[in-house]
Amino acid sequence: MFQQAPICSRLTDWRSGRWPALLGRAPAAALLLAASAAPAQAVSDRQTGAIGFSTQRASAPTSLSETASYRNPTDPGGKPPAVRRIVVHYPAGFRIDTSVPPQCHASDQELQLRGDAACPAGSKVGTGSAEFATGLPGSAATFDVDLEVLNNRDQLIFLTKPHGSNVILSVGRSPAVDGTVTTDIPATPGGPPDGQSSVRRIQFDLQAVTGSGGASYLTTPPTCPVSAAWTSVATFTYSDGVSQSIQVATPCTPTSTSGIGHGRRHQRRRIGHKHRRGRSHADLRDRMANGLWWTR
Repeated sequence: MFQQAPICSRLTDWRSGRWPALLGRAPAAALLLAASAAPAQAVSDRQTGAIGFSTQRASAPTSLSETASYRNPTDPGGKPPAVRRIVVHYPAGFRIDTSVPPQCHASDQELQLRGDAACPAGSKVGTGSAEFATGLPGSAATFDVDLEVLNNRDQLIFLTKPHGSNVILSVGRSPAVDGTVTTDIPATPGGPPDGQSSVRRIQFDLQAVTGSGGASYLTTPPTCPVSAAWTSVATFTYSDGVSQSIQVATPCTPTSTSGIGHGRRHQRRRIGHKHRRGRSHADLRDRMANGLWWTR
């Protein structure tokens, strides 16, 4: 589960006045909205999201792009509800193989002090950004953060930084097991009405990585359904106890059925011979005109 690391005292100098210290605990994994990029966004009344792959082919190495936005359904221009847990089930058969890229085994403390320099080269697998809403007035109403994503065994590590800074605000760890990513999000201090900050929008990308033996870090499902879309399901649980799920469609190229079609053509020829022997030409024309050609 997600663990929130202590925030370095240096954060009190970020921005101005007391505002930076209040925001110092913004969690990185609050930013893992794995309900995100297909061409059409999935919509529920508190969040929209999309998930995109760099290929539409089945069983292929891919990168992953995710976007999501949050809203308050009773006050669309206000601060969104604060999400506490996000569980994303990627399409059946989608694989995240964390044994392919180098793994970062650094502790939270090491990561806060050194960032991705505490990890092996190649263990950085993604980047992203997010906007938080605080509920405070004026220039303190929102703040932006940058994300770095590191690979670990069965885990995504999120480093959160103030936008344009190298200071590590927080270290978040999200289990990634059997095509499912789970993120628990601690409360982040903010303003009214609930004293919390909440994610307003998020985007991040995981890159395609291929190992020395040809294994892939991210691999699309082994088949594509006739609907030409893979389906992910994301469930969001909020601080007020509300839980909502969205289904997110990602386009794919349907798995070839040429062999099946070939067999059907042969079957049609055989049935056609049977009809020609047993029925008059006029009867066959009538049946074809009424869509009954293959009816016995």
